[in-house]
Amino acid sequence: MKKNNQQLKNWEHKKISDFLDYERPDEYIVKNTHYSNNYKIPVLTANKGFVLGYTDEDFGIYHDLPVIIFDDFTTDMKYVDFPFKVKSSAMKMLKPKSKDVNLKFVYELMKFINFQPSNHRRYYISQYQNLEVLIPRDKNEQKKIADILGSADEDIKKTEEIILKTEELKKGLIQKLLTKGIGHTKFKKTKLGEICNFTTGKLNSNKATEGGRYPFFTCSQETFKIGQYSFDQKAILLAGNNAAGKYSVKYYDGKFDAYQRTYVISVRNEKETSYQYIRQVLSARLNELRDSSVGTTTKFLTLNLLQNLPVMLPSIYEQKRIAKILSAVDDKILIYKNVKNKLTNLKKGLMKDLLSGEVKTN
Repeated sequence: MKKNNQQLKNWEHKKISDFLDYERPDEYIVKNTHYSNNYKIPVLTANKGFVLGYTDEDFGIYHDLPVIIFDDFTTDMKYVDFPFKVKSSAMKMLKPKSKDVNLKFVYELMKFINFQPSNHRRYYISQYQNLEVLIPRDKNEQKKIADILGSADEDIKKTEEIILKTEELKKGLIQKLLTKGIGHTKFKKTKLGEICNFTTGKLNSNKATEGGRYPFFTCSQETFKIGQYSFDQKAILLAGNNAAGKYSVKYYDGKFDAYQRTYVISVRNEKETSYQYIRQVLSARLNELRDSSVGTTTKFLTLNLLQNLPVMLPSIYEQKRIAKILSAVDDKILIYKNVKNKLTNLKKGLMKDLLSGEVKTN
């Protein structure tokens, strides 16, 4: 790609309604919502759910492909190139008005539009179709841009599939290793409170706003730095906040502080209990802990719950082997999540460059 100051001359301002027609989805709405994976025709929504299920209905199937399905209330959208039915009438089916418009390019352009729905109302006819955008006059340029952005989407999708498969692999390994061990392991049945000590963080999150060199741990997946510390040790940090929908388990060795509802857990005897093994046990049981948390508005984990949490404890040698295997899978998941983040940022940069009309494809 290269910068071309003359490039904008080859682009024009148009309203979305100038190059897109819309159709109501009434005749394509599914009658029977008893879906089955044994059926062939997908039932779609334009929001994150996308494929709601599959129907055996052989009538009212949309075949005029490709098409953009547009949620009238949320302005979410999907590019679809396979036959389908829909669940709701609250959408529009969008098609080009002429052969001079590449629909995949339009889809990428619409995703680039910063339109924020403010309340529960239908937007396409009243507002969205009247938005003015820049579009290349040359359909070949539209296709090139769509191909570049589509290639980035494919890379992101492939990376997401690898992450999902690796997470499924870890679930299987957890089920095997934490219940059966490696080989002929004998497990000691104990409780977390019998092998670990507990304390809590010292600070409220609103006090940890100053800059500094020490990490501050909360129930978020993120940490930030503060200018003080209350702990200087090895610890497993366990935090849960059902109101925010966030639960996390981390291991840290050094100087840090933590939110006052974060549990700082230390093992009593490192010759018998591995920090990394306990971290994996707690990570594997986050859903169970979340379901058992208490409270009304903000739910949290109780000390009694944690102390009485059953733990199957093999030998320290076996614990370290199990933790090493699961940690290796965690590392792989983290690597691919970082790759996904980089690809996502790359896609955002490409969209900004290519859809601004200032960068020409080469």
